[in-house]
Amino acid sequence: MSTSRGGLLAAQCKRGESIASMASPLNSYAQRVYADRGDAILARASEDLDEIEALRREIVAANGKAAGGDAMAARVRRYYGMLSAIEARFPVSKDKAHVSDLAFTWWDAFRTSKKEKQTNLNFEKAAILFNLGAIHSQQAIESDRTTENGLKAACREFQQASGY
Repeated sequence: MSTSRGGLLAAQCKRGESIASMASPLNSYAQRVYADRGDAILARASEDLDEIEALRREIVAANGKAAGGDAMAARVRRYYGMLSAIEARFPVSKDKAHVSDLAFTWWDAFRTSKKEKQTNLNFEKAAILFNLGAIHSQQAIESDRTTENGLKAACREFQQASGY
């Protein structure tokens, strides 16, 4: 996909690396820390963690492309919201008392041969937000800006890409 059209630029999405199992280390932590809350709570948490893993797998499978437009943006927003919801309950870091065996890998969007791997949920959230902005910027340059409605749509997409 072209990154410019008519003097406007769009960012390309970062490419992520798949994780063998995101839910497994999170479930292990939940069983270790939240076992006193009962099996029903742990079972519901496991289902939610499986959904988070499925969303991430779908986003990473897009292979850094913003294909799907609004639907992909909705999935990325949902995944980001779920990450934000689990952040306080599942600390991800190198600390052995935390979820320490879950690392996220993303390739740089501008220097595509450079990749970064971190055991940090904020790193994952930052990459996801970047991709959300990239999706909106790509939708903006694909808008038909020769019409009033198309120009308004492009402006709206660029505003969303900037977080406004």
